[in-house]
Amino acid sequence: MRYILLIMLPWLVGCGNLDADNDGYPLSVDCGDRPHHDYSQPTRPYDGTGMDGRDIYPDAPDVPYDGIDANCWGDDDFDADHDGHRSNRYGGDDCDDFDQLVFPGALEHCDNVDNDCDGTVDEEPTNSSFGVTRFYWDHDGDGYAGDRESVLACNAPSGYFAQAGDDCDDDDSSVHPGATEYCDGVDNDCDGTSDGDTAVDQTTWYLDYDGDDYAGDLISLLKCEETLTATEAQWYVAESPDDCDDLDGGAYPEAPEECNEVDDDCDGAVDEDLECPEE
Repeated sequence: MRYILLIMLPWLVGCGNLDADNDGYPLSVDCGDRPHHDYSQPTRPYDGTGMDGRDIYPDAPDVPYDGIDANCWGDDDFDADHDGHRSNRYGGDDCDDFDQLVFPGALEHCDNVDNDCDGTVDEEPTNSSFGVTRFYWDHDGDGYAGDRESVLACNAPSGYFAQAGDDCDDDDSSVHPGATEYCDGVDNDCDGTSDGDTAVDQTTWYLDYDGDDYAGDLISLLKCEETLTATEAQWYVAESPDDCDDLDGGAYPEAPEECNEVDDDCDGAVDEDLECPEE
């Protein structure tokens, strides 16, 4: 018996290198080789497909859905895109068997394609979806959204915006980027400061140099009252600049007139209505 095996061993080893259909691929890798098939015949039947072993070899052109593994990959001939799901035209559940991103349970992308084969497109994408955007809810309806409520979607749902959290008070429709700034202690335009130098109702403050609570018109500043520094609040007043001599604390509107040859009450006259002694 051992003698017979020794005689047959070269033949058994050689079978793996047999290329019955002469297509350049040995039987060991060619799934289309038929050692006992007569390939010299003019007809080339292969399971009723019109093919024979010479059309079947590793990486050969493989036409899907004919039941023949022409490229010897060993895969399902009814799963053209190799995503693990057969075409729904051949008893499977893949609604697009030529797109590997499309099959039941696939991740939905923003591509106007029914990726998960559920009959709808671009619904419920995730952070990993292509083309997805995070949209933010506009609570106060001013056209700008805060950042406390958001959804992932392919297109903006009603009331949602793509601007991320740029409304600094989404409960007040008068507060949003670009809104008119007022002197009200509120950051109306969401620039990070309240009552800034863009406020439309700022007050002109005049320096009261002599500290008599009346200012001249030489030095002034434009600010909201809430933003005055302690020093500014001490030396500036909002009344009209009608101090006719802001270097004299005794001269100001309605000040008592004295016999000093000075227009103490800023009415344009000197020592009026007084009986001043003549020098």
